[in-house]
Amino acid sequence: MSLFGEPESISWVARLEFYRAFYNPLIVVVVFYLLFIAFVNGVGSRYFFRYFEGEAFDVVTRVGLDNVFYITSIICTIAAMFLGVTSIVGDRSDNILKVVLTKPLYIRDVIIGKFLGICAFILTLAFTTLATCSIMEMFFYGLPGLMGEFMLRFGSLVLILFFECSLVSGIAMLVGLVFKNLLDSVAVTVTLFFIDWYGQVLTDRMGLLYTFISPWRLYFNAFEGGGHFLLTDTTVAYASWLNAALPYIGLMLLWILVVLAINCFVSISMEE
Repeated sequence: MSLFGEPESISWVARLEFYRAFYNPLIVVVVFYLLFIAFVNGVGSRYFFRYFEGEAFDVVTRVGLDNVFYITSIICTIAAMFLGVTSIVGDRSDNILKVVLTKPLYIRDVIIGKFLGICAFILTLAFTTLATCSIMEMFFYGLPGLMGEFMLRFGSLVLILFFECSLVSGIAMLVGLVFKNLLDSVAVTVTLFFIDWYGQVLTDRMGLLYTFISPWRLYFNAFEGGGHFLLTDTTVAYASWLNAALPYIGLMLLWILVVLAINCFVSISMEE
């Protein structure tokens, strides 16, 4: 029996999970909230950005993306966390797993398919949110100085946010597999989220170890190029940022694969 399952079964589950996420009532609220933020930020850019005119950096890229960086990151992360933790526990509480877990659809295929479906939705959400914010900024303020440079940095921001959210979703799914009760799973996941995003004490106590295992710290360090080159700073060559950010991006990808593999092993042990 292959660890990574049957492609057709995984694809079917992934499509189903994507559409379930798309029509989830809470996600609909999140999307409208993010669109509202994009509109307000766009309106404000017409007045706020003018304080930075004449600076060496491109205002739309540097200030525009920075303005929405934190709020879009945290909302997308919360969405990924919610989808991950409820994808298994919610189905188990509704007895859906008892219906779908019939041969040849193994629980391993369900886990991988759900993870890929959530990742596809999160990528769509991150791209749509940041694209809408950028369009609103350009509509109310003006185009960036170098559109190609803006698109390169915009795409990189979407990707690193996608990687961070994918890792969070995988961890949330693992919590859902271990803690079978929905309330317990949500409580543990929310606790982990707050520790990750606001646990400065862990950074002080664990130092580099925490930096290398925390999804948020990896994401933040990738955005800042390890504290040396900010992604949105157009006065710094993109290649300089990329070289500094690659170790953190690589670690995020590694942890995604590790967490997915752990989820597969846990699910297989449950199936047996």
